[in-house]
Amino acid sequence: MRQSRYASPQIIEEILLTTPTLTIKHILSVSIMAISACQSQMAIRPVSDLPPGVAGVWQSDGYGYVLDATGEFPRLFHHTPEFCIEDKETSAALSNYLVPENLKFSADGGKLFFAPTFEEYPMSMNGLKSRPPACGMAVSGDPETTFESFASYMASHYAFFDLYDVDWDASIAAVRPRVSKDMSEADLYQIFEELLAPIGDGHLTLEAELDGDEAIINPGISTVGQALKRIAARDGTSEQKLNNQMMRQYWMSGIRKGVLGGKGKMVANDFIQYGIVSGDIGYIAFATEAGYAGEGLFAEEDDLAVLCETLDAAITKFNEASVKAVIIDMSVNFGGYDFVSREIAERFATQPSLAYSKYAADSTIRTPFEIRITPHDGIRYRGPVVLVTTNVTVSAGEMLTMALRSQPNVIHVGETTRGAHSDVLTKKLPNGWTLNLSNEVYHDHEGNFLEKLGIAPHQPIQIFDLENPFTGHVEAIAQIVDDIITRVD
Repeated sequence: MRQSRYASPQIIEEILLTTPTLTIKHILSVSIMAISACQSQMAIRPVSDLPPGVAGVWQSDGYGYVLDATGEFPRLFHHTPEFCIEDKETSAALSNYLVPENLKFSADGGKLFFAPTFEEYPMSMNGLKSRPPACGMAVSGDPETTFESFASYMASHYAFFDLYDVDWDASIAAVRPRVSKDMSEADLYQIFEELLAPIGDGHLTLEAELDGDEAIINPGISTVGQALKRIAARDGTSEQKLNNQMMRQYWMSGIRKGVLGGKGKMVANDFIQYGIVSGDIGYIAFATEAGYAGEGLFAEEDDLAVLCETLDAAITKFNEASVKAVIIDMSVNFGGYDFVSREIAERFATQPSLAYSKYAADSTIRTPFEIRITPHDGIRYRGPVVLVTTNVTVSAGEMLTMALRSQPNVIHVGETTRGAHSDVLTKKLPNGWTLNLSNEVYHDHEGNFLEKLGIAPHQPIQIFDLENPFTGHVEAIAQIVDDIITRVD
């Protein structure tokens, strides 16, 4: 999940449509890679305070981690066959997640299984007698070393070269002669941009600092983001300005006024809106699956509490009004925590089901791990559900889409989702830059692999006018409402 640039609802329009990976599934992922700049503020727990059995050296199966818990404090390293780079910020964050409820051990104590808060999928870690010799040695931050570590991270962990028809080894060999220890970081950045450009993965980014300014390479942008990019170039204006205008139009003018007529509720740190629209149809829109408590990262329990309170209120309103159906609108959804997606889906589920399965492509464990949902045992909605998505529905928003589509009472309409499903594996480069990449393979409840392709709706409807993305959404929702009324009546 994306880094310290956590979206604030007060300026929700500043969530960039062109950088949807700035979400919790990017920022926090669902394994050790719970990292962000704010982690440096987290106090690291000493090894003596960690649960029994953790002390020792552990190497992850896939993901490229070595955890050394033999000294006073735990140390985490990013490891490939060629490199081993320490990550002190992540060490601090991880130490706070190494609690008994997140850990299991094999019977002989030689394997550790780590699953973060509220998640079931475990990362497997094998015990070592000692850490690899390169771990702990100084690594130069010069451009040549940075380039080679970048190349090694991608080769070791990136899952979808074949999907994007990229020969990584050949690509690296072609640009390596241009790399030298004394080249500028701007020139190195340009080479990285060339290497990543053919990989249109919405979860693949490189975050850098050039001459004191933040820079980001993100080759996978949405169709709406592409449209805004064209308009910005045509009109000589900034993409940032258009992105901000787009979010204001969508969330405030479009949903708050156009869809809900000013009579809805904007709650959960302003990331959820709900109400009843014409024809006695319930409506609820989710901009993210995280941030509901307004406390930033590492507030999963608080986010879940706010979500449950919100869903109780919204669904009670729908049930008391005997709505004919509920529209779940994720036309612009930037993702978040997978467990939040499943919690939402369970409030509209009518039967237990497989939501999706996953495994790490860089692991020796290739058996898909099944993740299921069951109907919530408290307040829930049992009637027809119409799910709306677009190409700006990404990441954990797509996990919510998968979970809902496993239910017989759900019809999926709108546009195909982005197709960025893997949790984001975050790796630190020796010069301080950050590489975020996809290393996991997801399948939907029917076993379909939909990375890059996206999840196609049962009933296609154009939601945004790509000639003018500021229009189309409100009209599309009105059409969907009319279709529901016609079908039900």
